[in-house]
This record gives sequence, structure tokens and C-alpha cells, in this order.
Amino acid sequence: MNINEFFGNKVKELREEQNVSIKELAAKINKSVIYLKGLEQGNRKVRITTVFAICEALKTEPYILFENFK
Repeated sequence: MNINEFFGNKVKELREEQNVSIKELAAKINKSVIYLKGLEQGNRKVRITTVFAICEALKTEPYILFENFK
């Protein structure tokens, strides 16, 4: 699994744990649903500013999104 897939899976996992729809998260981070779907599927690279926006929206720390990546 590459870093994009790992990151996308983690975002989706956290989003679903918090019962946040993909549409809600996309709105909170000012991105399209299509972009966020691609990100969650590992098909998109992510900018650091988007990482921090996701963290703020999901009330988590950046290291959580990359924890245990090997």
C-alpha cells in the first residue's frame, strides 16, 4: 500500500467513525466530493494545507493520519 492509499483509508476510517458524510467533510475542507472520493481511494495526492484542514474538521492531529504507515 502506498502513502496515498494509506492516508485515504485513514481519512475515510476517521470520517466514518465520527459519522461525518463525505459531503459534509468536503464542505468543511472546501473541496469537492469528487476530490475527496479520489483522496479516500488513494488516487489523489494531498497538500499539507488539506491535511491540516482535514485534521481540523475531524478534530484530530496530523500524526494520527500517518500513524503506523510502513
